[in-house]
Amino acid sequence: MLIEISAFAAEHLDGDQDMSALGLSKHTEPQEALMRQIADSSVEVQVRKEALAALRQKLNDGDPVYNATEQYTKAVEDGLAARNAKTTRQRYGDHLSYKNFRTRVWNTLSDDPMPPLNDLLPAEEGDVDGDDDEVLMGGSRTDYRCPLSISTMKDPLSSTVCSHSYEREAIVAYLQQHRDHVTCPVNGCRATLRRSNLQENPSLKREAQAYARRQERKRLQAQAGTSSIVD
Repeated sequence: MLIEISAFAAEHLDGDQDMSALGLSKHTEPQEALMRQIADSSVEVQVRKEALAALRQKLNDGDPVYNATEQYTKAVEDGLAARNAKTTRQRYGDHLSYKNFRTRVWNTLSDDPMPPLNDLLPAEEGDVDGDDDEVLMGGSRTDYRCPLSISTMKDPLSSTVCSHSYEREAIVAYLQQHRDHVTCPVNGCRATLRRSNLQENPSLKREAQAYARRQERKRLQAQAGTSSIVD
């Protein structure tokens, strides 16, 4: 609902030219701040869940748990401190709901393709450039290939923890093999995945399908060109 309201405001109210270059307007700035708060809150909920899960796992393993409240509090504080130590790009650049918000507002304000979301967020000490071999989509550098099957995704599921995406069949099978508790298979990502952390991503599904169709057209065109040369 917040995304719909922001898109309406961006479309029907005059915006600020300087802010439009960042994919925002003066009328959507309050909603953008609220979306950041929502992103922060969702991460805090996940940190708290993982702290409880870690204690529960110790109990299930038969390990003694002393001062459970203190252990839980410290785990939450450490997790939130690690989150707060990240740059703006690292905190929000891969957050699915925030990306969807910025994409919708950008598409309302501009007819031009949206650049990677990190290009619209301020660079800070600790930020590094991403991999330019990935396809630009929806304000982020998105690889349409599943990191497990290495094939273009047809029915993707996205992690609510790290925002990486996977082919449904591949990630579900992977989780089943590891008792519903795995590290994200994307190289360099240490996020913990569970089935409950995954959600459907209709926007990515449409984009991946469109990408697959473009690739197929290119293949057929190349094939037709080769046939013409032979003839």
